[in-house]
Amino acid sequence: MADKIEQLKIEKFKAFKHETVLNIEKRNLLVYGENGAGKSSLFDALKLVFFYQRIIEGHQEGATPEEQRERLASYLSNRYDHRNDLGFKIEVNGGDYLNFINSADYADYRVSMISNNDIQVGEFISYKELLEKVFIYGDVKDFMKTKCLWKPCLMK
Repeated sequence: MADKIEQLKIEKFKAFKHETVLNIEKRNLLVYGENGAGKSSLFDALKLVFFYQRIIEGHQEGATPEEQRERLASYLSNRYDHRNDLGFKIEVNGGDYLNFINSADYADYRVSMISNNDIQVGEFISYKELLEKVFIYGDVKDFMKTKCLWKPCLMK
């Protein structure tokens, strides 16, 4: 069983210009704050860590391995670097996030992430957007077959 995350360090990643350390200490994490405080940047850092493979898949089709690496490096730099600085840094429990992703314990994590930006349509939350866009652990097709989405579910 995987150890829970104790600490996350982020530097030169979107809103985090300087090193920022979050001591999570194996607890659940609720993030709130003023606009511009870095909530979305933290969300994107965690999304990059836990959904890295899904994020990079779009940069692999129809390309040589060298082109894939170049596309991915360009995408990550343009998307996540603080003002296109020289390389962002994310550490999980004191080690580089790529080492964390490649560790044996990584597969034990079950992470689902929802951002209001991913699912809101005007003033409403769209179930269609929820199911198509958010990062959910597991088989979304099985989840979509559940009748609970279409009529009230009764707890037994």
